Parts: sequence; structure tokens; C-alpha cells
Amino acid sequence: MAANKMFLGLSYIGALICLTSGGAFAHHSTAVDFDKDAQASIEGVVTKVDFINPHVRIYVDVTSANGDVENWQIETRPPGNLAPSKFFGDTVEVGDRVRIDGQPSRRGRPSMWLLGIAIDGGANILIGAGDEPSTAEDIVLPADWETFSGIAAENTIDAPLDITGLWGGRYRFTATVDDLEPKPMPATPEALRLRDGNQVFGSDYALRCIPTGLPRIFGAPVGVEIYDQGLFYLFVYSAGGTSVRRIYMDGRSAPENWPLSMLGFSAGRWEDGSLVIETTHLKPMWLDGSGWPMSGEETRLVETYIPRNNGVLMDRRLVIHDPLYTEPLIRTRGLVRSEEPLTENVCDPEGFYSDLLNEGLIEEYFAE
Repeated sequence: MAANKMFLGLSYIGALICLTSGGAFAHHSTAVDFDKDAQASIEGVVTKVDFINPHVRIYVDVTSANGDVENWQIETRPPGNLAPSKFFGDTVEVGDRVRIDGQPSRRGRPSMWLLGIAIDGGANILIGAGDEPSTAEDIVLPADWETFSGIAAENTIDAPLDITGLWGGRYRFTATVDDLEPKPMPATPEALRLRDGNQVFGSDYALRCIPTGLPRIFGAPVGVEIYDQGLFYLFVYSAGGTSVRRIYMDGRSAPENWPLSMLGFSAGRWEDGSLVIETTHLKPMWLDGSGWPMSGEETRLVETYIPRNNGVLMDRRLVIHDPLYTEPLIRTRGLVRSEEPLTENVCDPEGFYSDLLNEGLIEEYFAE
């Protein structure tokens, strides 16, 4: 048994080494990887953009004077931290010719921390070094920072019922696999094509402990704790760790260029005794565990929370509007008051890699 476990561990580590040795560098503190006291510049053509956490990466083919081409990896801040610089998911695209100014790798790799980028000869977009401001004078806050932080909240939400507190998610629970109505799924040809591609073994990111986000978290049997923050409800879920979601209750809509995320932008209102929440600005994800796709940017979710039994229960209904389907999709669940505190619910991906190893698919998986 110990020998098998050791073999699995070594195989798993070896697979990770194979993954990182093909051009993707290990993630460290930026001060470890990049020389903060040096600057360099390159020019080239963008070959790939990964607008993802924890750091956005841009890959650039740079041609030397003798005609040799080298692919550089340009690293920068997480997606949400780039918005103040007017840098979004579609700012840089494959094929763009760019000039990159940044801090070079300490290890002599073709890698750089992004400080500025000019696209197709345009104006230079300044990004910043990625460290905390050195002095208080360096800190610049947006004009509406108090509104979005909730720090100015003084009054409670005007609600017909206090829904704050702990709730359990197993009331009216059904496995989140092919649980959407109507049936058969009103899928477009594109939805069918994408779902077919999602059937590859190991393609469900939840198996790798990547948070599933909305709308799957709505269908999961996880607990949620609700806080009244005056300007918004704070929903804290115990799902593969902890997921925190804000539901703004003051009538606002998402600001221009609000970034896409796994939980999106949610605005709520009380309507005829029920809490109605509309969510947009979602990343492309799966609707359920069977791989039905969600477009993300064009998706709109409408949740309705209906209190029952003097607020002891809540019936929940989710309507998914998505152009990948010819009519809205519906998921129903419930919540019940709970005295059980949220658990840490840490997700360990070892089982996923064990399955890959046992199926003889681990090399194929990391080769993709």
C-alpha cells in the first residue's frame, strides 16, 4: 500500500514537472521571478492570451536580427486588477503587434513582468509593477470606492423578512446532472457541439478543485451564510473552500467593463415577498456536471428565493437565459434554516489524478 502511494505521488509530481517544463513557468512571488531593479523592452506578435487568474499571461513571438524566433511569456496582474488600467479580456488579441516594457526574468528566461504595452503602434498602456504602493500618496481610489466596498453602509436592507443567518442546501436537493428543465434540452447545434467536446475524461474542472461558480453552485447541496451589509447581501458558500458573493440591493447596475467572473455581477430586489436576483458578467462555464455549456458573457441568470413556513424554508428557482439554448432553462432547489456552522470543505484533487493514472490517461492529459 505504501509503495503504491509513493508510486502515485512520484507519478503525480512527475506529471506536474512535465506540465511546467513545456514553457509554462512555475508560479512564485513576482519579486522571485523578475528583477524589480531592471527594465527591458521587446517587440513582437501576440500568439496567445490567457486572461485568467492568478496572473494574466501574454505570449509574444520575438524575431531576432538573425531571423530566429523566440516565444516570450509576459506576466501581469490578475484580470480584476487590470480594469483600472483599462486593460480587459479583449484589449490584446492574437496577431496584434506589440511593444512590451517590463521587468526581465532573474533566470535568463524569455519572460517579463508587464509594465507597459503598446498595441499596433498605439498609445502605451501603463500597468504598474504589481507591488503594493510604496507610500500613502501612491494610493488612488475610484470615486465610488465606498459604495462598492460597502464601508458607507449604515442602514439595513428594506426587506419583508430577515433572511440573514445560516442555511442548509440539502432541502429539495437533486444531483446537478441533467437536472434542468425542459427536457429534452432545447440545445442549439453549437451547444451540442460544445457539450460533445466536454465529454473528454477529466474535462470537468470541478474534479481538479477549480470552483464551479454560477449556476452550478446554485444546485449544489452546500451551506450558505447570508449577511445584511446595508448596500448588499453577502452570500458565503461552503463550496470547495469558500466562495463569497455580493448581491447589490440599492438599484445599481454593473459599471462599464465590469470583468467576467465565476460568480458574475448580481443585483437583487424584493418583489411580492420574494427575493429576485439577476446575474450577468459570467465566465463561460458548465451548467451542470454533465457538460452542458454556458456562453458566459451573454448569459443572464434570474434567481427567485421564496420564503416558506414563516421563514424556516426557502424555495428557490433559477432561470437561465443563454443564446446556446432556444428557450430558458429552469433549475429548482431549496434552503432550510440551519444551526450548523459552515465547514471548510477543502477540495483535494488527488482522486482526480489517481483516476487518470489508473485509466492510463495521465500522460495524454498533460500532453494536451
